[in-house]
Amino acid sequence: SSDRGSATRGAHAAAPGAGTTIAVVDTGIDYTHAAFGGPGTREAYRAAAAAAETIDDRWQGVQLYPTIAVIGGWDFAGPNYAPGCTDALQAQGVCSTAPRPDPDPLDIGGHGTHVAGIAAGQGTAALDAGVAPGARLVALKVFGSGESTDLLLGALEWVVEANMGIGGRPRIDVVNLSLGIAYGARVMEDEGVIRRLTESGAVVVAAAGNDGDLPFIVSAPAIASDALAVASHRPPGQHAWAADVGVTGAPPVRFDEPALAHQPWTPEPRGPLAAPLVFVGRGCPGDPFPADPRGAVALFQMAWGAAGEACHEAAQVARLQAAGAVGALMGTGLGVDVASEWSAAPDVDIPVWMVNGELEQAVVDAARAPSVTLAIALHAAPRPELDGVVSAFSSRGPARTGRLKPDLSAAGSRIYSAAVGQGGRGVAASGTSMAAPAVSGAAARVWSLARARGASPSARDVAALLVNTADPAAVRLSAAAAETPPLAHTGSGALDVARAEAAEVVARAGRLADLGLGFRALTRPVTLTAVVTLTNGAADPRRIGLRARFRSPVDEPRGLVLDIVPDMVDLGPGEVGTARVTARINPAALPPWRLAGGAAVGDLEALADNEIDGWVEASVLDPAAGQPSDRERAVARVPFYLLARAATQAAATGGLPGASDPAREDEAIRLVNMVAPSGPAELFALVALDGREPALPSKVDVDAVGVRAQANREGLTVVEFLVHTRGTRMHPLETDTLIELDTDRDGRPDFRVFTADEEELRTGTFRNGRVKVALEPLDGDLVGIPTARLYAGVDLNSRYTILPIVIDDTGLTRSSLAFDFRVRQRDLVERNLREPVADSVPDQPPGAARWLRYDDARLRWRPERWSATVPARGHVTIAVERHADGGPEGGRGLLVLFPANGPDADLALPVVPAPLAPLALPLAWGGRSDR
Repeated sequence: SSDRGSATRGAHAAAPGAGTTIAVVDTGIDYTHAAFGGPGTREAYRAAAAAAETIDDRWQGVQLYPTIAVIGGWDFAGPNYAPGCTDALQAQGVCSTAPRPDPDPLDIGGHGTHVAGIAAGQGTAALDAGVAPGARLVALKVFGSGESTDLLLGALEWVVEANMGIGGRPRIDVVNLSLGIAYGARVMEDEGVIRRLTESGAVVVAAAGNDGDLPFIVSAPAIASDALAVASHRPPGQHAWAADVGVTGAPPVRFDEPALAHQPWTPEPRGPLAAPLVFVGRGCPGDPFPADPRGAVALFQMAWGAAGEACHEAAQVARLQAAGAVGALMGTGLGVDVASEWSAAPDVDIPVWMVNGELEQAVVDAARAPSVTLAIALHAAPRPELDGVVSAFSSRGPARTGRLKPDLSAAGSRIYSAAVGQGGRGVAASGTSMAAPAVSGAAARVWSLARARGASPSARDVAALLVNTADPAAVRLSAAAAETPPLAHTGSGALDVARAEAAEVVARAGRLADLGLGFRALTRPVTLTAVVTLTNGAADPRRIGLRARFRSPVDEPRGLVLDIVPDMVDLGPGEVGTARVTARINPAALPPWRLAGGAAVGDLEALADNEIDGWVEASVLDPAAGQPSDRERAVARVPFYLLARAATQAAATGGLPGASDPAREDEAIRLVNMVAPSGPAELFALVALDGREPALPSKVDVDAVGVRAQANREGLTVVEFLVHTRGTRMHPLETDTLIELDTDRDGRPDFRVFTADEEELRTGTFRNGRVKVALEPLDGDLVGIPTARLYAGVDLNSRYTILPIVIDDTGLTRSSLAFDFRVRQRDLVERNLREPVADSVPDQPPGAARWLRYDDARLRWRPERWSATVPARGHVTIAVERHADGGPEGGRGLLVLFPANGPDADLALPVVPAPLAPLALPLAWGGRSDR
């Protein structure tokens, strides 16, 4: 009735977040859902879906869109859009790489609907209200039928134009981005438009990513300077599932979390579930079940089909459900250590648990044994110690830009929100996608209250306030650990909506609220400064005290000292004041660097040991006592984060025998280190120098290539390739190095040597952040199975990659080590991800194949050893022998790599005979290359 509509509008206008608008950039929104003011029936959704490319959808004579909550939007994708669609699927009409925009942003996939419900859904009989139920929503649909998109920038520009008053669009206060790409890929594309969004008055909130506790894997656009990157933790009321698996004639075996994880897109049993247990293989359509699942819990193995394909896990579960299964266990077939929560379709009526490799293999082995009957008993128990624990999937920082990310954390595990096409029903889902809209809703509430009070904060003020008021004590690293997680995992702390709404003081630093100490490689003490800007939003004067607090007490004596001047600021109502924070970093007191090497760069314990983090805390002081008042303490926190190492300052002097005097058969290279600590020196035969290519990102612009052969620490005889670039990459997995190896010199590659994530090489799906070197055999167009025996020589914020391979694996021998090769260095995180930007050495002109040549037997200069340690404030001398019968295939000089130097001075070229001139440190070349 009209009375009911008026009452609903009145309630909406009075609800938290009223007067603000949130843009949800996602899969669209199901505006027929009761949580968004729609009719709340499945029939209404079907009517809207039947006319999904228009906005004149009607059901029972009522216009479905816009609604009281979803006031506008745009579909940038259209039906079937999928940027990764293959030619074959396009020919079948399954999907299309061409977007077909239309004005109707109706959700088909469900993700955007769930996200919107968390941010601003209205309460229904089946669902609690979202964080800001009074906020209005704008649905910007950038996903079509696939799980990827190239349309984000267009949607963000749409918001910028809306806030400029273009096109009569509603003004946007908050933009929610529950999407992203690991390792901050393509962030350079996002930075500019997100800055313009923020300057237009919109708070940009982005999910940190669901790639887990791996260094630097936090996603873009979350790592953009002006975006609030949101991690995930578990909400209150946690419980965990356990399984007792019994085999005939033996006591049951208990499996606890993380051996199994209930899938939130499926219902949870209201009590224990006991049933026979069977193994059904993949259970794909057309595959016969090897055991009858009727009345049983059935273990199936994922087929890794894409969403919508016949053997996607949702289809596998649906088939088991139709066959009478009462529950399902989902195995990966990959032997994973930890079961995780997965995404799939919500319309499933039986419970499903993912299981780890140990539980999966135990069931498979038992099921294949003759005359064995299996049974399972599944039961849940309250686990209050899990409340506030960081979600296992939540992506860790810092950002590969060196910036502290994530910024804060919010509840994102098993969040119940609106389900697409289900009328008024909901579904549980997990991810930083669910944490981000909680922060978006909080931003809307802060905007709403500020406007009601007559205040006009900037978007950066609102974003900073949410970081300021996040609660570090409300989030934990694990059930067993009481300490606050590293700030690069959960940011400043857990979102605290009540504190944000009550806050009187805003503390800003940098773009939002971060001192920006970043990553440093230091040979001497340095001093950095940052300014903290304080705004008093109270109606009364405030005396603000400032102090630095380290997250962990063990960090206080470890090389970083923070001084704050003044440490007390008096502010009248509405006044703004500043304090200068001076950070003094002493490399001699820093913890030993533990992150060098392909295994170490993924070592979380090593990363945590080298991180130094904490907060500059602002407190309201008692004017008389000059101490924090009983009423308020730490009203605002500004986080700081430092990842620093003491660098060596090593250099090479001396020459190569015969370079200047042809009669000289021996010479020595002197390696000198001017500072502490000691550090390694790695020598290589110089094979190629490559000219500068300004069009390329410097981190893929190769400047030098070297080769050496030696016995490694494990006693294996290896050949090692050094590829050095002009610029740094923060994390080695930002790029990959690929070498094609022609062992028989017939002009066709016999092997590919490349760097990759260790776990991704093994499983094809998961990651562990460790960098291995793979050797992949080639036979014409046929590609063999790669082996990955050794880790790469890499470091953070570096310019070098060392790729070792075992000589025996190539069919070559130490005595006949001659081959041709070529190098390609690719950028995996910026520009076009499907066709990465790359540098080739030698350059490969169209229609031609060029190779570098190496022959160890014809090595022109051979040092007495290829590796050395240069002592602190000392030197080491390495004798070099000249071989008169050596030639260009035996190298054109020697390269000396100092991995522990700063990245701008890590490579030396001692002396090279004509036509290459001697070069001083740091190494830099211009003009054409000499090969």
